[in-house]
Parts: sequence; structure tokens; C-alpha cells
Amino acid sequence: MSIRYRRNPDIEGSPMLEEMILLNPSSKQFCVLNETSSVLWDRLANPCTVDELADELCKSFEGADLATAKQDVERVLDEFQRLELVAEAP
Repeated sequence: MSIRYRRNPDIEGSPMLEEMILLNPSSKQFCVLNETSSVLWDRLANPCTVDELADELCKSFEGADLATAKQDVERVLDEFQRLELVAEAP
């Protein structure tokens, strides 16, 4: 069974053009997401897997290949988890 990830519901976000700025109130840290990470953040409004997120990147960015997208998703999720922006969904 694949792990599903979800947003931390305490995180506040605000769009900035094609990017997103997030605030983690508990750590008082801001995080600015680039366009790719913003796509993933939007998709994480509902719990999803690495494969689902990689598919979303391939749909959103012309020329993206699935293997590279999966690697990118895994790196972003690792960083999101480190910053307590996402967690595994129950």
C-alpha cells in the first residue's frame, strides 16, 4: 500500500503569482514555494501518493518525464515533512 500525504491543516498559505508563501504558525517560519512546489501544495489539499503527485507534475509541465517527476516529488515531500508542512495521511 502506498503512503498518502496531506497538508498540515495549521499551515496558512497565500498565492503570489505562480508561487505560494506558507506560514507555519507553530514554528513562526515562512516558506516560499516555487511553481513546481506550489503545484504539489495545491494537489495536497486532498491526501495523495507520490505517484499521484508525479502524475500531476507531468500534466502541469510539458516535457516532464515520470521518473524525474517522482524524484522531484520525493525531494519536495522530504523538505515539506522536515518543515512540518505535510504529514502522512491516516
